Amino acid sequence: MLTLGVIGCGSMARSHMRNAVALENVRLHGFADAREEAAQGFLDEFGGAYATTDPHRVLRDDAVDAVLIATNHDTHVTFGLAAAEAGKHMLMEKPMSMTVPQCDALVEAVETADVRLMTGFKLRFAPLVQEAKRLAPEPFLLLGHMLCNRWDDALWAVDPVRGGGNILSQGCHTFDLVCYLAGAAPVEVFAVGGNYTHADKTYPDNMAGTIRFANGAAASVIQGDAADTSLVSKFFFEVFADGISVQLHDRLHTAAVSGPQAGDRTALHAPGGQDPEGLHQELAEFAGCLQSGAPWRIGADHHAGRRATLLAHAFFAAIETGKPQDVSA
Repeated sequence: MLTLGVIGCGSMARSHMRNAVALENVRLHGFADAREEAAQGFLDEFGGAYATTDPHRVLRDDAVDAVLIATNHDTHVTFGLAAAEAGKHMLMEKPMSMTVPQCDALVEAVETADVRLMTGFKLRFAPLVQEAKRLAPEPFLLLGHMLCNRWDDALWAVDPVRGGGNILSQGCHTFDLVCYLAGAAPVEVFAVGGNYTHADKTYPDNMAGTIRFANGAAASVIQGDAADTSLVSKFFFEVFADGISVQLHDRLHTAAVSGPQAGDRTALHAPGGQDPEGLHQELAEFAGCLQSGAPWRIGADHHAGRRATLLAHAFFAAIETGKPQDVSA
């Protein structure tokens, strides 16, 4: 059994816990949250050993093998460094951290402590994402699109300090998935955008950008909270390879396959019994690979987590300067 502790008992952690209780190889143990009632609510709902307002109680607990860190984004670096020092593996919700220097500190801490970190990019695990990667393993053109209705100003993720806004908070999903589907390292980005929906904030909130990859592939990315896109859904990704294209839409629940190499596979639907958006499969790989010692097969490691934050800040810099940004480092 993998004994799991939880730091941050909010809505995202609750989704993970619903999957955890369905996994036979995961045992839930300690729950920590600044709100005592939230931690106690998780203990009552999902079972475990204790609830606490002290996250270090979970980190010091010798019974805990790994921790889920699902707190506000600005605290990821604090809890991640503490988890590494305590020798705990971690599943860290996205983004891995708010800034590139914070990500660098986490990378160093994880590698020094010889623990493992999976960044919570669940969309990699979506069954139709995996099918797209199988059908078009070497795409030369890609599109990543994630748009939704304007975020409320009271939402913590909008706050520049706690959340960083849509392009960092959600865009990290888009940037990671495009890189994952491309199967190559990004080397240069450019973007235009601005404060279109949150004019009082210090960061751009909507953008259109491009990524050039080391293998010559190119991607277009559109990210923000300008409005809902009901025709293709919030998540929409396309890959174009030699003789085939795959369009992932309906929040990745449905795909269309086109081109002379498509054969009779023209419309695909997420198979029953799997999470169409990948969250259950993500936790299953996290637990299974920690138990077996195998590397992540699909999951994003700490380097991929750093890369997504790097791309977000490179897009910010491109918007501010009007110049392409080197992301090859």
